[in-house]
Amino acid sequence: LTLLGLALVVWGFVLDEYLYLLLFTVLAGIFLYLGLSRINRLAGRFALIGLSAALLIVALTADLRASMLLALLGAAALNAFLGMNILSPSFATPAARALGAPIAKLGIPGKLARENAGRSPDRTATAASALMIGLALVTAVAVVAASFKATFADVLESAVAADWIVLGDQGGPNSGFSPAVGEGLAELPELAEVLPVQWVQDGFRSLADQDVRTAYSTSLDDVDKHFDLDFVARDDSLLGPTAVLLHENQADDLGVTIGDGVEVEFVDLSSKELTVAGIYSDLAIFDSGWVVSTELWESIDGITAPQDIYITVIEADGVGEETARTAITSVTDDYSQLDASTKDEFQEDQEAQIGQVLTVINVLLFLSVILALLGVAITLALSVFERTREIGLTRAVGATRRQVKRMVRGEGVIVALFGGVLGVGLGVIFGLACVEIIPDDFVGKLAIPWGSLVAYLVIAALAGLIAAYFPARRAAKLNVLEAIATGE
Repeated sequence: LTLLGLALVVWGFVLDEYLYLLLFTVLAGIFLYLGLSRINRLAGRFALIGLSAALLIVALTADLRASMLLALLGAAALNAFLGMNILSPSFATPAARALGAPIAKLGIPGKLARENAGRSPDRTATAASALMIGLALVTAVAVVAASFKATFADVLESAVAADWIVLGDQGGPNSGFSPAVGEGLAELPELAEVLPVQWVQDGFRSLADQDVRTAYSTSLDDVDKHFDLDFVARDDSLLGPTAVLLHENQADDLGVTIGDGVEVEFVDLSSKELTVAGIYSDLAIFDSGWVVSTELWESIDGITAPQDIYITVIEADGVGEETARTAITSVTDDYSQLDASTKDEFQEDQEAQIGQVLTVINVLLFLSVILALLGVAITLALSVFERTREIGLTRAVGATRRQVKRMVRGEGVIVALFGGVLGVGLGVIFGLACVEIIPDDFVGKLAIPWGSLVAYLVIAALAGLIAAYFPARRAAKLNVLEAIATGE
Protein backbone atom coordinates (compact mmCIF):
# COMPACT_ATOMS: atom_id res chain seq x y z
CA LEU A 1 0.00 0.00 0.00
CA THR A 2 2.82 2.40 0.81
CA LEU A 3 4.60 1.70 -2.47
CA LEU A 4 1.31 2.01 -4.35
CA GLY A 5 0.72 5.40 -2.75
CA LEU A 6 4.16 6.65 -3.82
CA ALA A 7 3.61 5.25 -7.32
CA LEU A 8 0.30 7.12 -7.63
CA VAL A 9 2.03 10.43 -6.82
CA VAL A 10 4.64 9.81 -9.53
CA TRP A 11 1.98 8.62 -11.98
CA GLY A 12 -0.04 11.79 -11.45
CA PHE A 13 2.92 13.92 -12.52
CA VAL A 14 3.78 11.63 -15.45
CA LEU A 15 0.26 11.88 -16.92
CA ASP A 16 0.57 15.70 -16.76
CA GLU A 17 -3.18 16.26 -16.46
CA TYR A 18 -4.53 18.22 -13.53
CA LEU A 19 -7.60 16.03 -12.92
CA TYR A 20 -5.50 12.87 -12.74
CA LEU A 21 -2.95 14.63 -10.55
CA LEU A 22 -5.67 15.73 -8.13
CA LEU A 23 -7.30 12.29 -8.00
CA PHE A 24 -4.09 10.26 -7.71
CA THR A 25 -2.49 12.43 -5.03
CA VAL A 26 -5.62 12.21 -2.87
CA LEU A 27 -5.73 8.41 -3.30
CA ALA A 28 -2.00 8.33 -2.59
CA GLY A 29 -2.57 9.97 0.78
CA ILE A 30 -5.14 7.34 1.73
CA PHE A 31 -2.88 4.45 0.64
CA LEU A 32 0.12 5.94 2.45
CA TYR A 33 -1.93 6.24 5.63
CA LEU A 34 -3.20 2.66 5.39
CA GLY A 35 0.22 1.27 4.52
CA LEU A 36 2.39 3.22 6.94
CA SER A 37 -0.06 2.61 9.81
CA ARG A 38 0.75 -1.09 9.56
CA ILE A 39 4.48 -0.43 9.44
CA ASN A 40 4.57 2.20 12.17
CA ARG A 41 1.52 3.67 13.89
CA LEU A 42 3.10 7.10 14.39
CA ALA A 43 4.26 7.27 10.76
CA GLY A 44 0.74 6.44 9.62
CA ARG A 45 -0.78 9.23 11.68
CA PHE A 46 1.55 11.76 10.04
CA ALA A 47 1.32 10.32 6.50
CA LEU A 48 -1.49 12.52 5.24
CA ILE A 49 -0.16 15.72 6.80
CA GLY A 50 3.34 14.91 5.50
CA LEU A 51 2.07 14.36 1.96
CA SER A 52 0.01 17.55 2.20
CA ALA A 53 3.09 19.55 3.22
CA ALA A 54 5.15 18.01 0.40
CA LEU A 55 2.48 18.80 -2.21
CA LEU A 56 2.15 22.35 -0.87
CA ILE A 57 5.91 22.92 -1.14
CA VAL A 58 5.92 21.60 -4.72
CA ALA A 59 2.96 23.81 -5.62
CA LEU A 60 4.79 26.89 -4.29
CA THR A 61 8.15 26.15 -5.89
CA ALA A 62 7.62 24.10 -9.06
CA ASP A 63 7.56 25.67 -12.53
CA LEU A 64 4.33 24.07 -13.77
CA ARG A 65 1.14 25.22 -15.48
CA ALA A 66 -1.31 27.14 -13.32
CA SER A 67 -3.87 24.32 -13.61
CA MET A 68 -1.34 21.79 -12.32
CA LEU A 69 -0.31 24.04 -9.46
CA LEU A 70 -3.93 24.58 -8.41
CA ALA A 71 -4.53 20.82 -8.61
CA LEU A 72 -1.55 20.29 -6.30
CA LEU A 73 -2.96 22.92 -3.94
CA GLY A 74 -6.37 21.22 -3.94
CA ALA A 75 -4.79 17.82 -3.25
CA ALA A 76 -2.71 19.32 -0.45
CA ALA A 77 -5.86 20.82 1.11
CA LEU A 78 -7.82 17.54 0.93
CA ASN A 79 -4.94 15.57 2.43
CA ALA A 80 -4.57 18.22 5.12
CA PHE A 81 -8.26 17.93 6.06
CA LEU A 82 -8.04 14.15 6.30
CA GLY A 83 -4.70 14.27 8.11
CA MET A 84 -5.85 16.87 10.62
CA ASN A 85 -8.93 14.79 11.35
CA ILE A 86 -6.65 11.86 12.22
CA LEU A 87 -4.11 13.91 14.17
CA SER A 88 -6.39 16.32 16.03
CA PRO A 89 -7.34 13.83 18.81
CA SER A 90 -3.66 13.85 19.79
CA PHE A 91 -3.79 17.49 20.85
CA ALA A 92 -7.53 17.97 21.41
CA THR A 93 -7.18 17.72 25.19
CA PRO A 94 -4.56 20.48 25.68
CA ALA A 95 -6.25 22.60 23.02
CA ALA A 96 -9.64 22.26 24.73
CA ARG A 97 -8.12 23.22 28.09
CA ALA A 98 -6.44 26.27 26.54
CA LEU A 99 -9.53 27.40 24.65
CA GLY A 100 -11.71 26.72 27.68
CA ALA A 101 -9.57 28.72 30.10
CA PRO A 102 -11.70 31.91 29.80
CA ILE A 103 -14.87 29.85 30.24
CA ALA A 104 -13.43 28.11 33.29
CA LYS A 105 -13.03 31.50 34.98
CA LEU A 106 -16.82 31.94 34.90
CA GLY A 107 -17.32 29.37 37.66
CA ILE A 108 -17.64 25.66 38.37
CA PRO A 109 -19.88 24.94 35.31
CA GLY A 110 -17.19 26.46 33.10
CA LYS A 111 -14.49 24.32 34.70
CA LEU A 112 -16.58 21.19 34.21
CA ALA A 113 -17.23 22.16 30.58
CA ARG A 114 -13.49 22.48 29.94
CA GLU A 115 -12.78 19.13 31.58
CA ASN A 116 -15.59 17.39 29.68
CA ALA A 117 -14.35 18.72 26.32
CA GLY A 118 -10.78 17.66 27.07
CA ARG A 119 -11.27 14.21 28.55
CA SER A 120 -12.76 12.73 25.35
CA PRO A 121 -10.40 13.93 22.60
CA ASP A 122 -11.75 11.59 19.92
CA ARG A 123 -15.28 12.86 20.40
CA THR A 124 -14.17 16.50 20.47
CA ALA A 125 -12.04 16.12 17.34
CA THR A 126 -14.78 14.28 15.45
CA ALA A 127 -17.38 16.92 16.28
CA ALA A 128 -15.02 19.73 15.27
CA SER A 129 -13.74 18.21 11.99
CA ALA A 130 -16.66 19.17 9.75
CA LEU A 131 -16.69 22.69 11.17
CA MET A 132 -12.94 22.86 10.54
CA ILE A 133 -13.38 22.07 6.83
CA GLY A 134 -16.20 24.58 6.32
CA LEU A 135 -14.36 27.45 8.02
CA ALA A 136 -11.12 26.56 6.22
CA LEU A 137 -12.85 27.03 2.85
CA VAL A 138 -14.53 30.26 3.97
CA THR A 139 -11.22 31.63 5.26
CA ALA A 140 -9.27 30.69 2.12
CA VAL A 141 -11.84 32.45 -0.07
CA ALA A 142 -11.72 35.52 2.20
CA VAL A 143 -7.92 35.75 1.95
CA VAL A 144 -7.96 35.44 -1.86
CA ALA A 145 -10.78 38.00 -2.18
CA ALA A 146 -9.05 40.49 0.13
CA SER A 147 -5.80 40.06 -1.82
CA PHE A 148 -7.62 40.58 -5.12
CA LYS A 149 -9.19 43.79 -3.80
CA ALA A 150 -5.81 45.03 -2.57
CA THR A 151 -4.22 44.20 -5.94
CA PHE A 152 -7.01 46.00 -7.80
CA ALA A 153 -6.62 49.09 -5.63
CA ASP A 154 -2.86 49.02 -6.13
CA VAL A 155 -3.27 48.75 -9.92
CA LEU A 156 -5.60 51.75 -10.01
CA GLU A 157 -3.21 53.74 -7.84
CA SER A 158 0.02 52.91 -9.64
CA ALA A 159 -0.91 51.96 -13.22
CA VAL A 160 -3.85 54.26 -14.00
CA ALA A 161 -3.12 57.99 -14.31
CA ALA A 162 -6.52 58.96 -15.72
CA ASP A 163 -9.04 60.85 -13.59
CA TRP A 164 -12.24 59.36 -15.05
CA ILE A 165 -13.36 56.07 -16.55
CA VAL A 166 -16.37 55.81 -18.88
CA LEU A 167 -17.71 52.32 -19.59
CA GLY A 168 -20.88 50.36 -20.17
CA ASP A 169 -23.00 49.52 -17.14
CA GLN A 170 -22.31 45.80 -17.68
CA GLY A 171 -18.55 46.28 -18.02
CA GLY A 172 -16.26 43.86 -19.85
CA PRO A 173 -15.43 43.30 -23.52
CA ASN A 174 -19.05 42.64 -24.54
CA SER A 175 -20.38 46.04 -23.51
CA GLY A 176 -19.03 48.04 -26.45
CA PHE A 177 -20.46 51.42 -27.42
CA SER A 178 -20.21 53.90 -30.27
CA PRO A 179 -16.93 55.74 -30.97
CA ALA A 180 -19.07 58.87 -31.15
CA VAL A 181 -18.90 59.06 -27.35
CA GLY A 182 -15.13 59.48 -27.41
CA GLU A 183 -15.38 62.01 -30.21
CA GLY A 184 -17.89 64.03 -28.21
CA LEU A 185 -15.74 63.95 -25.07
CA ALA A 186 -12.64 65.03 -27.01
CA GLU A 187 -14.41 68.25 -27.99
CA LEU A 188 -15.02 69.32 -24.39
CA PRO A 189 -12.66 72.10 -23.18
CA GLU A 190 -12.91 70.80 -19.60
CA LEU A 191 -11.05 67.63 -20.60
CA ALA A 192 -7.35 67.56 -21.46
CA GLU A 193 -6.99 63.98 -22.71
CA VAL A 194 -9.49 61.36 -23.88
CA LEU A 195 -8.37 57.79 -24.67
CA PRO A 196 -10.87 55.31 -26.15
CA VAL A 197 -9.88 51.64 -25.84
CA GLN A 198 -11.18 48.77 -27.98
CA TRP A 199 -10.98 45.00 -27.53
CA VAL A 200 -11.05 42.49 -30.37
CA GLN A 201 -11.39 38.80 -29.60
CA ASP A 202 -9.57 36.53 -32.05
CA GLY A 203 -8.67 39.60 -34.09
CA PHE A 204 -5.87 38.02 -36.11
CA ARG A 205 -3.53 35.06 -36.44
CA SER A 206 0.19 35.31 -35.74
CA LEU A 207 1.82 33.60 -38.70
CA ALA A 208 4.99 32.90 -36.71
CA ASP A 209 3.25 30.39 -34.45
CA GLN A 210 -0.22 30.13 -36.08
CA ASP A 211 -1.91 31.13 -32.84
CA VAL A 212 -5.09 33.22 -32.99
CA ARG A 213 -4.60 36.38 -30.93
CA THR A 214 -6.93 38.65 -28.99
CA ALA A 215 -5.79 42.26 -28.95
CA TYR A 216 -6.56 45.65 -27.46
CA SER A 217 -6.40 48.72 -29.64
CA THR A 218 -6.05 52.37 -28.72
CA SER A 219 -4.02 55.46 -29.56
CA LEU A 220 -0.44 54.27 -29.00
CA ASP A 221 0.81 57.87 -28.99
CA ASP A 222 -1.32 58.76 -25.97
CA VAL A 223 -1.41 55.52 -23.96
CA ASP A 224 1.46 56.66 -21.70
CA LYS A 225 -0.55 59.65 -20.51
CA HIS A 226 -3.26 57.39 -19.10
CA PHE A 227 -1.50 54.16 -18.10
CA ASP A 228 1.85 53.01 -16.75
CA LEU A 229 2.56 49.72 -18.53
CA ASP A 230 6.07 49.41 -17.07
CA PHE A 231 7.91 49.23 -20.39
CA VAL A 232 10.97 47.01 -20.60
CA ALA A 233 11.97 48.53 -23.94
CA ARG A 234 10.37 50.96 -26.38
CA ASP A 235 11.03 53.17 -29.40
CA ASP A 236 8.48 55.94 -29.98
CA SER A 237 9.83 56.55 -33.48
CA LEU A 238 8.30 53.23 -34.53
CA LEU A 239 4.77 54.21 -33.49
CA GLY A 240 2.27 54.25 -36.32
CA PRO A 241 -0.78 52.46 -37.78
CA THR A 242 1.10 49.14 -37.97
CA ALA A 243 2.90 49.34 -34.62
CA VAL A 244 2.29 46.84 -31.83
CA LEU A 245 3.06 46.78 -28.12
CA LEU A 246 3.79 43.28 -26.78
CA HIS A 247 3.97 41.90 -23.29
CA GLU A 248 7.42 40.51 -22.54
CA ASN A 249 6.09 36.94 -22.42
CA GLN A 250 4.61 37.29 -25.89
CA ALA A 251 7.83 38.83 -27.18
CA ASP A 252 9.85 35.96 -25.70
CA ASP A 253 7.53 33.36 -27.22
CA LEU A 254 7.85 34.95 -30.66
CA GLY A 255 11.59 35.66 -30.27
CA VAL A 256 11.23 39.32 -31.24
CA THR A 257 12.56 42.59 -29.89
CA ILE A 258 12.16 46.32 -30.60
CA GLY A 259 12.03 47.03 -34.33
CA ASP A 260 11.30 43.45 -35.38
CA GLY A 261 8.32 42.61 -37.55
CA VAL A 262 5.47 40.27 -36.64
CA GLU A 263 3.45 38.95 -39.59
CA VAL A 264 -0.29 38.62 -38.86
CA GLU A 265 -3.29 37.48 -40.88
CA PHE A 266 -6.78 38.92 -40.45
CA VAL A 267 -10.20 37.28 -40.82
CA ASP A 268 -10.47 38.47 -44.42
CA LEU A 269 -7.20 36.56 -45.13
CA SER A 270 -5.29 39.79 -45.70
CA SER A 271 -1.98 40.10 -43.88
CA LYS A 272 0.23 42.86 -42.51
CA GLU A 273 3.56 43.08 -40.78
CA LEU A 274 3.31 44.74 -37.39
CA THR A 275 6.39 46.46 -36.02
CA VAL A 276 7.26 45.95 -32.36
CA ALA A 277 7.43 49.47 -30.91
CA GLY A 278 7.36 48.57 -27.23
CA ILE A 279 7.65 45.66 -24.82
CA TYR A 280 5.88 46.02 -21.48
CA SER A 281 5.82 43.92 -18.30
CA ASP A 282 2.57 44.84 -16.49
CA LEU A 283 -0.44 42.80 -17.66
CA ALA A 284 -2.91 44.49 -15.33
CA ILE A 285 -4.31 46.85 -17.99
CA PHE A 286 -3.86 45.04 -21.30
CA ASP A 287 -3.96 41.41 -20.23
CA SER A 288 -4.02 39.87 -23.72
CA GLY A 289 -0.38 40.88 -24.24
CA TRP A 290 -1.09 42.57 -27.60
CA VAL A 291 -1.89 46.29 -28.07
CA VAL A 292 -2.26 47.72 -31.59
CA SER A 293 -3.28 51.12 -32.89
CA THR A 294 -6.89 52.05 -33.54
CA GLU A 295 -5.87 53.06 -37.07
CA LEU A 296 -4.90 49.45 -37.86
CA TRP A 297 -8.53 48.34 -38.20
CA GLU A 298 -9.36 51.38 -40.31
CA SER A 299 -6.61 50.46 -42.77
CA ILE A 300 -8.10 47.04 -43.54
CA ASP A 301 -10.83 46.94 -46.17
CA GLY A 302 -13.88 44.91 -45.29
CA ILE A 303 -13.27 44.88 -41.52
CA THR A 304 -15.47 47.03 -39.28
CA ALA A 305 -13.56 48.95 -36.64
CA PRO A 306 -14.35 47.58 -33.14
CA GLN A 307 -16.49 49.51 -30.67
CA ASP A 308 -14.99 51.18 -27.61
CA ILE A 309 -15.17 49.12 -24.41
CA TYR A 310 -14.11 51.97 -22.12
CA ILE A 311 -12.71 55.50 -22.26
CA THR A 312 -10.27 57.05 -19.83
CA VAL A 313 -10.31 60.80 -19.30
CA ILE A 314 -7.86 63.32 -17.84
CA GLU A 315 -9.27 66.63 -16.61
CA ALA A 316 -7.88 69.92 -17.88
CA ASP A 317 -5.78 71.97 -15.47
CA GLY A 318 -7.87 73.82 -12.91
CA VAL A 319 -11.05 71.88 -13.63
CA GLY A 320 -12.69 70.42 -10.52
CA GLU A 321 -14.42 67.09 -10.15
CA GLU A 322 -17.99 68.44 -10.27
CA THR A 323 -17.27 70.63 -13.32
CA ALA A 324 -15.72 67.66 -15.11
CA ARG A 325 -18.67 65.45 -14.14
CA THR A 326 -21.14 67.93 -15.58
CA ALA A 327 -19.17 68.14 -18.83
CA ILE A 328 -18.79 64.35 -19.20
CA THR A 329 -22.41 63.57 -18.40
CA SER A 330 -23.54 66.12 -20.98
CA VAL A 331 -22.22 63.60 -23.52
CA THR A 332 -22.83 60.27 -21.78
CA ASP A 333 -26.43 61.06 -20.77
CA ASP A 334 -27.44 60.42 -24.37
CA TYR A 335 -26.31 56.79 -23.90
CA SER A 336 -28.28 55.07 -21.16
CA GLN A 337 -25.86 52.12 -20.89
CA LEU A 338 -22.85 54.31 -20.06
CA ASP A 339 -21.55 55.20 -16.63
CA ALA A 340 -18.89 57.81 -15.86
CA SER A 341 -16.92 57.33 -12.63
CA THR A 342 -13.90 58.86 -11.00
CA LYS A 343 -11.06 56.47 -10.30
CA ASP A 344 -12.11 56.19 -6.65
CA GLU A 345 -15.77 55.59 -7.58
CA PHE A 346 -14.74 52.95 -10.10
CA GLN A 347 -12.71 51.16 -7.41
CA GLU A 348 -15.66 51.22 -5.02
CA ASP A 349 -18.00 49.82 -7.69
CA GLN A 350 -15.62 47.01 -8.59
CA GLU A 351 -15.01 46.12 -4.95
CA ALA A 352 -18.78 46.05 -4.40
CA GLN A 353 -19.13 43.57 -7.27
CA ILE A 354 -16.34 41.45 -5.81
CA GLY A 355 -18.13 41.63 -2.48
CA GLN A 356 -21.37 40.38 -4.05
CA VAL A 357 -19.62 37.37 -5.56
CA LEU A 358 -17.90 36.72 -2.25
CA THR A 359 -21.24 36.90 -0.45
CA VAL A 360 -22.74 34.24 -2.70
CA ILE A 361 -19.73 31.96 -2.17
CA ASN A 362 -19.78 32.49 1.59
CA VAL A 363 -23.51 31.76 1.81
CA LEU A 364 -22.91 28.42 0.09
CA LEU A 365 -19.95 27.65 2.31
CA PHE A 366 -21.79 28.66 5.46
CA LEU A 367 -24.44 26.09 4.60
CA SER A 368 -21.73 23.50 5.14
CA VAL A 369 -20.92 25.16 8.45
CA ILE A 370 -24.58 24.83 9.49
CA LEU A 371 -24.51 21.14 8.63
CA ALA A 372 -21.32 20.83 10.67
CA LEU A 373 -23.08 22.41 13.64
CA LEU A 374 -25.75 19.74 13.42
CA GLY A 375 -22.90 17.28 13.94
CA VAL A 376 -21.78 19.23 17.01
CA ALA A 377 -25.35 19.15 18.37
CA ILE A 378 -25.68 15.41 17.78
CA THR A 379 -22.30 14.74 19.40
CA LEU A 380 -23.27 16.77 22.46
CA ALA A 381 -26.60 14.97 22.65
CA LEU A 382 -24.82 11.61 22.63
CA SER A 383 -22.40 12.92 25.22
CA VAL A 384 -25.29 13.86 27.48
CA PHE A 385 -26.81 10.40 27.00
CA GLU A 386 -23.50 8.70 27.84
CA ARG A 387 -23.03 10.85 30.95
CA THR A 388 -26.58 10.50 32.25
CA ARG A 389 -25.48 9.00 35.60
CA GLU A 390 -22.66 11.52 35.93
CA ILE A 391 -25.06 14.42 35.36
CA GLY A 392 -27.43 12.93 37.91
CA LEU A 393 -24.62 12.75 40.49
CA THR A 394 -23.67 16.34 39.67
CA ARG A 395 -27.24 17.41 40.38
CA ALA A 396 -27.29 15.30 43.57
CA VAL A 397 -24.33 17.15 45.06
CA GLY A 398 -25.94 20.54 44.51
CA ALA A 399 -25.72 21.58 40.84
CA THR A 400 -28.77 23.49 39.66
CA ARG A 401 -30.53 23.02 36.34
CA ARG A 402 -29.12 26.35 35.18
CA GLN A 403 -25.56 25.28 36.05
CA VAL A 404 -25.98 22.01 34.11
CA LYS A 405 -27.15 24.00 31.08
CA ARG A 406 -24.16 26.31 31.36
CA MET A 407 -21.84 23.30 31.58
CA VAL A 408 -23.15 21.69 28.36
CA ARG A 409 -23.28 25.01 26.52
CA GLY A 410 -19.71 25.77 27.56
CA GLU A 411 -18.63 22.40 26.19
CA GLY A 412 -20.35 23.23 22.88
CA VAL A 413 -18.51 26.55 22.66
CA ILE A 414 -15.14 24.90 23.32
CA VAL A 415 -15.73 22.19 20.70
CA ALA A 416 -16.83 24.77 18.12
CA LEU A 417 -13.84 27.02 18.90
CA PHE A 418 -11.50 24.05 18.49
CA GLY A 419 -12.88 23.40 15.00
CA GLY A 420 -12.88 27.12 14.26
CA VAL A 421 -9.24 27.66 15.19
CA LEU A 422 -8.14 24.66 13.12
CA GLY A 423 -10.29 25.77 10.17
CA VAL A 424 -9.15 29.39 10.20
CA GLY A 425 -5.52 28.31 10.56
CA LEU A 426 -5.69 25.91 7.62
CA GLY A 427 -7.70 28.44 5.58
CA VAL A 428 -5.06 31.14 6.04
CA ILE A 429 -2.29 28.75 4.99
CA PHE A 430 -4.06 27.62 1.83
CA GLY A 431 -5.37 31.11 1.07
CA LEU A 432 -1.81 32.46 1.18
CA ALA A 433 -0.63 29.58 -1.01
CA CYS A 434 -3.39 30.29 -3.53
CA VAL A 435 -2.42 33.96 -3.72
CA GLU A 436 1.20 32.93 -4.26
CA ILE A 437 0.27 30.51 -7.07
CA ILE A 438 -2.06 32.86 -8.97
CA PRO A 439 0.02 34.99 -11.40
CA ASP A 440 1.03 38.36 -10.01
CA ASP A 441 -0.67 40.12 -12.90
CA PHE A 442 -4.04 39.04 -11.44
CA VAL A 443 -3.36 38.86 -7.69
CA GLY A 444 -0.05 40.44 -6.86
CA LYS A 445 -0.59 41.87 -3.39
CA LEU A 446 -1.24 39.88 -0.25
CA ALA A 447 -3.91 40.98 2.21
CA ILE A 448 -5.25 39.08 5.21
CA PRO A 449 -8.69 40.19 6.46
CA TRP A 450 -7.92 39.91 10.17
CA GLY A 451 -11.26 41.42 11.17
CA SER A 452 -13.16 38.80 9.19
CA LEU A 453 -11.09 35.99 10.67
CA VAL A 454 -11.87 37.12 14.21
CA ALA A 455 -15.53 37.39 13.23
CA TYR A 456 -15.46 33.79 11.95
CA LEU A 457 -14.20 32.58 15.33
CA VAL A 458 -16.84 34.59 17.16
CA ILE A 459 -19.51 33.15 14.85
CA ALA A 460 -18.16 29.66 15.49
CA ALA A 461 -18.39 30.18 19.26
CA LEU A 462 -21.95 31.53 19.02
CA ALA A 463 -22.90 28.68 16.71
CA GLY A 464 -21.51 26.18 19.23
CA LEU A 465 -23.62 27.85 21.89
CA ILE A 466 -26.73 27.48 19.72
CA ALA A 467 -25.88 23.88 18.79
CA ALA A 468 -25.71 23.02 22.50
CA TYR A 469 -29.16 24.44 23.26
CA PHE A 470 -31.22 21.25 22.99
CA PRO A 471 -28.60 18.91 24.53
CA ALA A 472 -28.25 21.34 27.45
CA ARG A 473 -32.00 21.52 27.89
CA ARG A 474 -32.28 17.73 27.93
CA ALA A 475 -29.45 17.43 30.46
CA ALA A 476 -31.12 19.95 32.76
CA LYS A 477 -34.45 18.10 32.65
CA LEU A 478 -33.03 14.71 33.67
CA ASN A 479 -34.67 13.20 36.73
CA VAL A 480 -31.95 13.07 39.35
CA LEU A 481 -32.85 9.66 40.88
CA GLU A 482 -33.44 7.99 37.51
CA ALA A 483 -30.18 9.45 36.18
CA ILE A 484 -28.21 8.15 39.17
CA ALA A 485 -29.73 4.70 38.74
CA THR A 486 -28.70 4.55 35.08
CA GLY A 487 -25.91 2.07 34.43
CA GLU A 488 -26.19 0.31 37.79
